[in-house]
Formats: sequence, structure tokens, C-alpha cells
Amino acid sequence: MRNCKRLVVVAAAVWLLAAAASAGTPKPLVSVDVLSQPAPALAAGVQVVEDLKTPAERLGPRLRARMQEGGVVPVMVLLKEPLVASTLTPYTASWDEARTLRLAVIEHEFANRAAGVGFRATKGLSHFPIVIGEIATEQLEALAADPLVAGIQLDGTVHASRIQGGALMKSDQLRNQGGRGSGIGVAIVDTGIDYNHTELKERNNVTKVPAGGDFTGSGQPYGLDDEGHGTACAGIVAGWDGGMAPQAHLWAIKVLDSEGSGQESWIADGLNAVYANRNDYGGVRVVSMSIQSSARWPGDCDYDSPAYAAAMQQLNGAGITIVVASGNHGCSDGVSTPSCVSYAISVGAVYDANIGGAQYGEGTCMPAGCTDATTAADKITCYSNSSNRLDALAPSHCAQTTALGGGFDPCFGGTSAACPYVAGVTAQILSLRPQTTPAQIKAAYLDTGKAITDARNGVTRKRVDAVAAYQYVQGSTCTAPGTPTNFRSSTLTVPSGTSFTLSWNAVSGADGYELQEATNSGFSGAVTLTSTATSMMRSHVVTGNTVYYYRARATRTCGAQSAWSATVSVTVTYSGASAYVYWIPVVANLSGSGNSQYRSDVGLLNRSSSTANVQMIYHGSTSASRSEALAVGRQRIFVHILGPSYLNVTGKGALEVRSDRALTVTSRTYNVTSLGTFGQYYGGYEPSDGLGQGQWGVLAQLTQNATYRTNIGVLNMGSTAAVVNVKLFNGFGSLVGEYNVTLNPGEYKQEDRVFGTKGGQTNMAEGYAKVTCTTGAGVIAVASVLDNGTSDPTTIELVP
Repeated sequence: MRNCKRLVVVAAAVWLLAAAASAGTPKPLVSVDVLSQPAPALAAGVQVVEDLKTPAERLGPRLRARMQEGGVVPVMVLLKEPLVASTLTPYTASWDEARTLRLAVIEHEFANRAAGVGFRATKGLSHFPIVIGEIATEQLEALAADPLVAGIQLDGTVHASRIQGGALMKSDQLRNQGGRGSGIGVAIVDTGIDYNHTELKERNNVTKVPAGGDFTGSGQPYGLDDEGHGTACAGIVAGWDGGMAPQAHLWAIKVLDSEGSGQESWIADGLNAVYANRNDYGGVRVVSMSIQSSARWPGDCDYDSPAYAAAMQQLNGAGITIVVASGNHGCSDGVSTPSCVSYAISVGAVYDANIGGAQYGEGTCMPAGCTDATTAADKITCYSNSSNRLDALAPSHCAQTTALGGGFDPCFGGTSAACPYVAGVTAQILSLRPQTTPAQIKAAYLDTGKAITDARNGVTRKRVDAVAAYQYVQGSTCTAPGTPTNFRSSTLTVPSGTSFTLSWNAVSGADGYELQEATNSGFSGAVTLTSTATSMMRSHVVTGNTVYYYRARATRTCGAQSAWSATVSVTVTYSGASAYVYWIPVVANLSGSGNSQYRSDVGLLNRSSSTANVQMIYHGSTSASRSEALAVGRQRIFVHILGPSYLNVTGKGALEVRSDRALTVTSRTYNVTSLGTFGQYYGGYEPSDGLGQGQWGVLAQLTQNATYRTNIGVLNMGSTAAVVNVKLFNGFGSLVGEYNVTLNPGEYKQEDRVFGTKGGQTNMAEGYAKVTCTTGAGVIAVASVLDNGTSDPTTIELVP
């Protein structure tokens, strides 16, 4: 097994030129530097899609770390997406033509302006909004502040990742069903392909490798391999006699040199060529990249590799599935770049059979190498990188595949072998069902196959089963679930501000449910709500009697959905009283460690001149409510509000307080231990206190180390679903993690030890979070910094 470096590709405009030198020789893929051509002119100029990022957020963790070293650094600059006429269909020839013209305009504009801060542009890509170049580290923040910049990625070094597994994956059975890859092109993005090998050369007047290109600058004709790694991967995918998809054709995209190393910009250049020519020479539907870097990520790394993310998203949009090796560094807390990009299928490795004991060389997380004393089919290899970002598993050691110069490698392995195995199965599936999308392919690998748990980290993923995956996308295992029955409301008429519960019978095989809510029986302009439970609580404040209509349907993660249920209507009546609404982000009734108990006390003070009629509504996995009347100047403290003497529910969630008079709402959530209580204060928030769409706030003074941990909770106080983006930074302003939260109205979600689970931080003394409401309104976020010894919490409130 050989360790792989992470590659990057530098690109410019890409065009297919000249005919091949001889029959069977690939047609050349040639890159032309956009910036070497005159800048095109557009009378109306070019508009771009704006974003909410600050200049600091456009610099990823790796680039921030590199800035500490000083000097000149190579980078790829991702520019903002140019706007194209909405009448043009994305990924069509006319859309490409209009977009590439606009890309050329903004790339020239950016390069000219960026020269003023010392940026030296070396290439501009024709079909991706990416400019490659170099700049002094002290000028990076100035470059990130340019109005056209969306993100900046370190142009780092990558390496090649180093197979009789077809039977284990039932690839042979799918071939017997006709899945042989006919008409499907697979781009081998690697060290090139030895297209003179008997398994990979023209046979019966059919060319196996119709196109190729060298993006390393080494001058290898048509992507000819001079190292061997790419040839081995090509044989696994589509060798005439031993490949997974023997009738598929291959493109030789050489982005690694004769040492198996390259730059990330070389990869981007090669992917640019793939996209630009995707409909030529038989077309391309799959990209296979057995490439890795030393960096590793527990989740997706789109924020650190924005150029990769934009390129892969565009390829996915054009119907091209991207399969990448997870890496061979023996890491159980992260996968390598570029497999960490969310638009890729990240593939780890298992043994295909018992090959006896096996020992492997050093890697990032195994400086002394690693050993598997015993091996067996479907056992995860000790070198295979793994984390929650991993998507699938496939065989690696030990298989025979094509070798450089002719003959065969008797034991090619590593995640480098697992990746082309999956790429080959993908070509098989696409040859039987060409309309299958990249998202459907990924879902099939996530949902079918043999479940295997990695003992190192507890992550369970499926080892690819070609037949089951094909059946999944074909629909034989993705049938629509039944329609929810007995759809009902707990009441058909309720006063304004009073909650009611919608419920239905569980549907066998359903993964979740969608509810629609509208003020008309035709559901025009309906709000869509989601749930994994069989009930949902709703409430509305109205200024006049209003009828709300509801219906539900069952859904499956593969995309299938049932018909809509019968419609239920609920009338919300208006009494003429003004409603005041307050939210406490979280109240709890839970067991803690060491026989402790989490509880919440809630205080209500009537500060008005009239009696207040109050309703308290708990929003959690179950629902509960209770009404009270408070005299003028009266304060009540509801001790252990979720306990059996009051709301009588177990769990944690948000508490909504509705009143016809102004109140002061307070709360304390605390842990009851043998030493006493340790608690924190939460005040009552009004919906107007929350973030609206596009607004953001900061949670400061956060910590994640041996002494303290940080939890972050997010609440939707609005009446429609909300999506919230949370970015995590260390004390130096470097982005270390990012995640999104989707919230139904009234829903609270909490991420514990967030800097560890989402940012991979274990010894961070200083940090903060930026919380942005990207969809919806009325969003509030709170953080708790807890002492690891006592669990004593400190509340951190959001600062807009």
C-alpha cells in the first residue's frame, strides 16, 4: 500500500483539439489559460451571487495555519458565481456558453484588481470560477476582502493513495444482469493510464481510452501513465477482462507526476477539463480519484476547500458522480482531502478475504505503521481513514490488476483500490439506469449493502452491494410507503395562542413524515413541516378567526413518498385580546451522570395593571401545556416545571409562554447532585429578539479542552421552518468547523461538545461561534460552557 498525497489542479479554458496521432490513441484534452486571452467585454457587465461571509471566513483552517509561517503561499481563489439569465437551463450548452463568458470577465477583473495587493495570477479556469496564483501571507486578508472573492483555498500537495473484491460486492451478478458499463465514461483522475496495456488498449476496433490530458506540466502525451497507480485503478474500473464495468470507457486525467505527487490546483485543472468536455468522446458520468492529503476532517471540509466544493457541486449538477478514496493514514477521526468534500462519495477499505496477517507502513495517524494480525472478508483495514464523513466501504487487499508497462500487479490495495471498485459499480448501475443522479447513487450506497462497524470509532457504514444498490435506484427497494391513516387533531376549535396536537397512525417502512399547513383547502402557499414522530403540536396567534388546513404524507430517505392523507381543518378563534409571547430556549427533566438530575424552575411576574391569563406550552419530543391566572403584581415560581406535579414530561425542549398581559419571564435550569445544585439562567425571549433571514450573531468566550466543554442550542421561535448555519472559530479567527441545523416551528436542537464533534478540537482554550439564520425568522441561539469536573454551566447569550 502506498500513501497518497492530495492533488490540486490548475486550469484555464479547456477545449478538445486535434485528432489522435493514431488509431486507439486518446484524443488530447488541452487546457488554455483564460487569463492569457484578451478579456471579453459585456456591455451590461456581470452581476454575481452575494454571500454573508466576512473576509476572515473566506480563509480556511489550513490556510490560516500556513499564514503563521509567513512568506509566499500558493492558493486557489474561488470567485462568486456570476448570474446567468434565468431563462437558460443549467448545464445546457447555451447556459455553459453564457456562463463561461461571464467567468472570463470576472476572472480578468479580479486578477487585475488583486495585483494591487500583490496577488500574482498564474491561471484562470474556463468553466469553474477559480483563479490560481500566489500571494504573500500578510496580504491574504486583503485579498479575501475583494468583492468578487467567495473563498480562498490553500494549493497544497497531494499524493496517490495506494483487488479481487468484485465477487464480495456482487459486481459479477450485476454484470450478468447486463450491467457492464456500456456507454458510460469514467475519468481516472490520477497518474494517467497506460493505454497501451492489453487490458486497456483498443480491442475489436473499440477504444478503451478515447481521451486524455496531462495537467502536471510533465508533457506526457494524452495522459500516459509514468508511475503506475492510475493504470492499476483503471484496470479495476474497466479492464477488458477483469474490470468491474468492462464495457465502460476511460479518460486519462493525469494530475499526479511520476512520483505520484501533485498540487491541488492540478486536480482542479483536470476536473475543469472533465466538465468542459463532458459530452464529447462518449461522455463522462463518473470521476474516480484515489488521491489523499495529510489533512483530515471529521465532517465535510467545504469551508476549507471552497474551490473543490464549487467544482464538485457543478460536476454533480451535470450528472457526474465523484468517488474519492478516504485515505490510508490509519485515522479514525477524519477522512482525507478531497474525499471530505460533501459532494464526493468518500470510500473506505475492507479486506475481500482472509489474506493472513498484514502489516503496513507509516501514516499520519500511525507513525509506526499498523498491523492486522488477522484478516477476513469485510474486516475494516487498519490503515483506512474513517469518520462520520465516510459514505461507503469497498474491498481493497488483495487483488490482481493492470500494471504499468504490461502484466499485472498481484496485490494492489489501499483505499486506492476501494475507490475504483465503487467507481466501477457506479458505471455498472448507470449503464442499466442512465437517469440515476449522483445524489441517488450516494443514497444507495448509504442505505444498502452489508453494515460494518469500525471498532476504532463506532462508525457504521455499508459495504457496497452492487445488486442491492441497483435495485435501490431502480425502485424495487424504494417503493412508496403507505399513506398515513387516522390523521386527526386533538381539537377542531381552539382559542388564539392555544396549542393542539395533530397525530396519525405509523406507516410501516416510512423514514419520516411531511405535514402541510395552509389557510386554504387547496394548500396554495402551504408551509411544509417535517417529523420523524407520529404527532406534532401546533399553535397560532391570530387577529381574527382563522381556519388552518392540514394533511400528511409518509416519506423515505431514498426519495419515495406516499399520497397525501385526508385533510383536517382546525379553527383558531380570536377573542380580541392582545397576545404576548415569550420563549425559554430550553427546560429539562433528565437524568445526568452520577445519579444527578437536570431540572428547570420557571418564574412569571405580571407587571401589568390587570390579571394576566397565561398558557405555558412545552415543545419537545412530547407536548404538554397548562394555563394559569396571575393577579396584578403577582410572581409565581414553578419549581421543577416538567416534573410530575406540573407538566409531567421527561426530556428537554423549549417552553413557550403566551399571555394577554405583559410578563417578565425567567428560568433556571440546574443539575441536582449530592453536593447541591449547579445551574444557569435563561430569560424569556420574544420572537422579535430572534434573528431574521440573513441576520447573524456571535456566541463568545467558548472553550473545549480537558477542563471545559461547550454545548450550543438553537431555537426556532418563528411560525415557519428555519435553517441555521453555525460556524466555529478558534481564538485566532480560524474557521475550525461548520454545520447547519433545520428547525420546525417551536423546535430546539442542541449539539453537545460542539467544538469536538463539529470542529475536531480537543485542546482549544479560546473560541467563538457565528450563528446565521439562512431561512426563516425568530431564531435564537445560546451556548453553555460547562466545567468537566462538576458540570457547572455558564450561559453564553447571542450578541447580534
